[in-house]
Amino acid sequence: EKRAPAGTGTGTGGDGETSDAVSGFARLNTGALMPLVGFGTAGLGEATERAVLWALEAGYRSIDSAQAREWYREDLVGSAVAKSGVPREALFLTSKLHPRHLGYDATLTQFQASLDDLRVEYLDLFLLHYPRCWGSLCEGNPEGTWQDSWRALEALHADGKARAIGVSNFDEADLTTLTRFATVEPAVVQRNSDVFSADLGARVLCTARGWQYEAYSSLGSQWLMKGHRTNPVLRAPAVVALAERRGVSPAAVVLRWALDKGQVVIPRSSNRERIAENL
Repeated sequence: EKRAPAGTGTGTGGDGETSDAVSGFARLNTGALMPLVGFGTAGLGEATERAVLWALEAGYRSIDSAQAREWYREDLVGSAVAKSGVPREALFLTSKLHPRHLGYDATLTQFQASLDDLRVEYLDLFLLHYPRCWGSLCEGNPEGTWQDSWRALEALHADGKARAIGVSNFDEADLTTLTRFATVEPAVVQRNSDVFSADLGARVLCTARGWQYEAYSSLGSQWLMKGHRTNPVLRAPAVVALAERRGVSPAAVVLRWALDKGQVVIPRSSNRERIAENL
């Protein structure tokens, strides 16, 4: 189980599980293959370049990033990719549009900014990070709506600049609206999921529509952001017991759970050994 890069244990159940995996990849509705295990970069700050280099050295080929400088350093991801020597065609690079830039023209402008930061000519996957602004995230109103931005993503996809498109943090109501609005169906839906927050409804919807479900915070970090003093996922007695019985880490257990549910996962760490272990 510790050798989860293969991720070939995807299931075929009725709760959002899928089985269309090929040698550690999920086949998207575009026909492209997306690695089942990618490397997340949220919250790494100045350590981003070093961590991404370690991830690429360990064998990761999918890197998840975003334009939200509050949480991501996409420029440092680009620096690491350039220094790694890994051929561009061997990589699967994801970015996400900050909701402050919702709107057709703003989306096109910011997409180019991501290409510049990442030092590439195209993205394998471009997502709308949120369907709308919330709290103090945007400091003002964007020029348009997520629907306007989706039309821009469809244009980028048609031009071959965004090989696949999708959404992040859309709730089930927004996803249902998207089913009626989209001319090009999303290839990927990224949402928070872990063993205590399984997100079954959205996963079932994704399976029914042929959209790949991608989980973030599979290791439970969102619980800490919600005010928990410890991570209940990695400390869960059942998880710890299974990890001890299998001779693997608790992280390996919960990542295997997600993979067996047909999810793409993007674990994040700044620790070199854990980065390698999570793959």
